[in-house]
Amino acid sequence: MTDNNTDKKRIKFAIDGDYREFPPQSVILASGEDAMEFVQGQVTQDILPLKRGDAAYGFLLTQKGRVLGDLFVIHESAESFRLVSWSLGVRELTERLKSYIIADDVELVDETAKWKGWELGGSTAVAWGCDFVAQAGTAAMGWSVFTSSPSENFRLVTQSDPTWPASIREGSVEDFERARIEAGIPRVPVDLGSRDFPQEAGQEKVGVSFTKGCYLGQEVMARLATTGRIRRRLYRVGGAGAAPAEAQTVLKQGERIVGELRSRVSDGGSGWLGLGLINLAHYDATLGVRIGEDQVVEIAEAI
Repeated sequence: MTDNNTDKKRIKFAIDGDYREFPPQSVILASGEDAMEFVQGQVTQDILPLKRGDAAYGFLLTQKGRVLGDLFVIHESAESFRLVSWSLGVRELTERLKSYIIADDVELVDETAKWKGWELGGSTAVAWGCDFVAQAGTAAMGWSVFTSSPSENFRLVTQSDPTWPASIREGSVEDFERARIEAGIPRVPVDLGSRDFPQEAGQEKVGVSFTKGCYLGQEVMARLATTGRIRRRLYRVGGAGAAPAEAQTVLKQGERIVGELRSRVSDGGSGWLGLGLINLAHYDATLGVRIGEDQVVEIAEAI
């Protein structure tokens, strides 16, 4: 099972032909006569058009429209959908879903232990991943990770360890993190979490439907779509020297707090890069930004 966007132009990934082990935190099978209607009412994406084997990417939101987590929804059959998440653990996901099961004919089964997970990077690895999923049938699932369009970042979920071809090598966590940030791919909940709207990272373009029926947080999504106004936005950032320590998050202009550093990693040379959430009302593009005592932060473009 894979995404349906293999022919679209993909956002480049800085590494090519790399993989790393990256298991999902939860794999839940939702089944029953009311499964489709129930899942449709939980996620931000429209799952009704999905054919068997198709997948959709979306979010679970709070009532205030903040991001609880993200997930892929796979249409297994007329009465079953598999939910795969790298941001929500089994307990967190099942408790959220169960809290909205009232008189619905829906059963939730934890399948997490049955699946292994991998992250692939670059066009060579993505092409191999798509072929692998097509040949494996129900024993594997895979999807491109989206920003404004499919990227050269691929999530692969399998029931056994793949036999990797010579053209694909094992990469490091740092290599993948650097490539992810360069590609402008936010990671939930690090870059986009419980205090944030999908729109603040541009993720409404790929993970939110504005034409489907009701779901938790829909009123807020509709209001933001109508007004077009958000107060904060995720930007690519960076600087010289070593990446700021994990404890350093506050971005300042003088004494004014203008944002928060969410992700950071070495750029592979003499500097670092990251993603930072910028308060648009407080940020002045003509002034410098600092973190800590005196470390300069360069603000690039919004993702």
